[in-house]
Amino acid sequence: MTADIPTGQPRPKSNSFAIGLILLVSAATFFTSLGGASLWDQDEGFFASTALEMHRRGDWIVPTFNGELFGHKPPFMFWMMRLGFLMFGENELGARFFSACFGTLTAIVTFLIGRTLFKADSTGQKLSHRPEFWGGIIMASCLMFGVVSRAATPDSFLVCWIAIALLAYVRSVPTIWTTTAEVSSTSFLPTTWAGWLAIYSAMGVAVLVKGPIGILLPGATIGLFVILSTLNRGSTAAGTSRLWSWIRGLFTSLPWRTAWNMHPFLAIAVVLVVAGPWFALVGWKTNGKFLVEFFGTHNVGRFLQPMENHRGPLWYYIPVTLVGFFPWSMFAVPVAWRTLHDLWTSKTIQPARLFLFCWLVVMVGFFSIASTKLPSYVLPAYPALALLTASWLVDWQTARANIWAGWPLIGTSIFAFVGVGILVAIPLLGMKVNDQTIASLVNLNEDVLGETLPLMSIGLLPLTFGIAAIVLMRRRSPEWASGAIAVGSALFCVALLSFGAGRVDRHQFTAEVTREADHSRAADTQVATFCYFQPSMVFYSSEPVSRLFEIEETETHLNTPGSTLIMTSEGQAVFEDKSDVPLEVIASRPNFPKPGNLLLVRRADENQEVTPPIRDASVQPAHFEVQ
Repeated sequence: MTADIPTGQPRPKSNSFAIGLILLVSAATFFTSLGGASLWDQDEGFFASTALEMHRRGDWIVPTFNGELFGHKPPFMFWMMRLGFLMFGENELGARFFSACFGTLTAIVTFLIGRTLFKADSTGQKLSHRPEFWGGIIMASCLMFGVVSRAATPDSFLVCWIAIALLAYVRSVPTIWTTTAEVSSTSFLPTTWAGWLAIYSAMGVAVLVKGPIGILLPGATIGLFVILSTLNRGSTAAGTSRLWSWIRGLFTSLPWRTAWNMHPFLAIAVVLVVAGPWFALVGWKTNGKFLVEFFGTHNVGRFLQPMENHRGPLWYYIPVTLVGFFPWSMFAVPVAWRTLHDLWTSKTIQPARLFLFCWLVVMVGFFSIASTKLPSYVLPAYPALALLTASWLVDWQTARANIWAGWPLIGTSIFAFVGVGILVAIPLLGMKVNDQTIASLVNLNEDVLGETLPLMSIGLLPLTFGIAAIVLMRRRSPEWASGAIAVGSALFCVALLSFGAGRVDRHQFTAEVTREADHSRAADTQVATFCYFQPSMVFYSSEPVSRLFEIEETETHLNTPGSTLIMTSEGQAVFEDKSDVPLEVIASRPNFPKPGNLLLVRRADENQEVTPPIRDASVQPAHFEVQ
């Protein structure tokens, strides 16, 4: 822990040291064994394959997947992956590298936002008493953000650019966060064109990452904060009176005036300058097909109706966030209670907390009412959640607020109990119920049971550091207890996302089977599948993958000299039941994570004995077998 620094004096060394620690934790969490695992289907397979096809064509404009137009996402993610391929080659590291870079940048941006919001509270404080420091550490060591920062997906890019847009906002209105005097309504908005240009430029890049939500979500966050701050200006109302004042205010002319004061035409102009050229080019090159598919299907369509069966109730993101924000969600109840209590009862609301509250409400609220739901959708809310948690953590350490001493104890006990849960739950997969293992009952390939002991060891981290934090709290050392939680959280994420994922990846064989199929086929044939497909197969094949579903077309493919076919053992049983074409199994591996096998087959030579199909994954050798 660093020593106290006199109020009012600059803290360059402290800031540099804080950023250095955040970078260290981010590097460990996001970059350790980053390229070690194969692509994880479905999302990584789709996006990395699309980027690779663009890279091989030398195309920066039109996204395609498996040779067909891919209208799911704009190009920023694909551009970053192309740069990764140029730097590291056409491999997993190249596809993921810039996701980890932008995840790290998000942790730093969270620190910078917190430094502005909590400047009045943290000036002169030692490092362990500064919310911005803990906010950056939390972002670098929470589970779901660690997952997406190690993945070839657009999520870390989107979170980063939305955070940058909101950083530009909080830096353009610095007096709001430090003054206690009444301010005019226009003081809640930037007063310089430079401020607006910075905000809307970042939103424009966010639009290139994921579309209209890149401007909608941060814009709505700023607008809601300005509206509620204006309604609250000079008011001492609290509780129900404040709530009704806010609700009534949302149905007055104030929202329209706020929207006008945010210069919507400037926003449109800047976003068009930043993102417009690419959308115009891709629309021209695809005769408008990309624009129709992207805006119609994957924006409006996803909001109005669930796609790909990704649905959920209105409260879907409550349990999802508790899991995704773990280990720091161990403090979710006291953080939520404290935030809502302050907004409800305090006569003077701290602007920083109100801003973070608006940020959280907009991000979670928007996706909660959307029909299509995925765990990663609410990730743009994580910086706000991290800073609210960090503020509570510092208030507990410094005893600034009336925080019940039981909350930290309960939270760290949850951390320890999760470790116990991991130690107990993983071995249960091998237990038998009615002559079947629990793994098979939950449709999980039993081949993973060999990883029981290595994966169990991950549970020792939250158990050990949770107990250490409890002991330190008992000794009245909340700073050291917080440090133990931070170290345990970071090590837990590193162990789970690098070591754990690496152990599980040993049982993924889609890449290996696809490469074997690509190597075994004749030059004038394609890699083909029957009633089975994973998007990553396109990434690992040198040509588009032909997907076959009908028996007749599959027979035609197999009768072509030099052709091979990928199928599962279930698909083999279906094919052999309906076709007289004999099959020879060239190679087989367990179809992890599902039961059964993944097979590479070809038409058998009728003059030689056909290799019998292998159906039981549990009797297969541990290595990839080529017959």
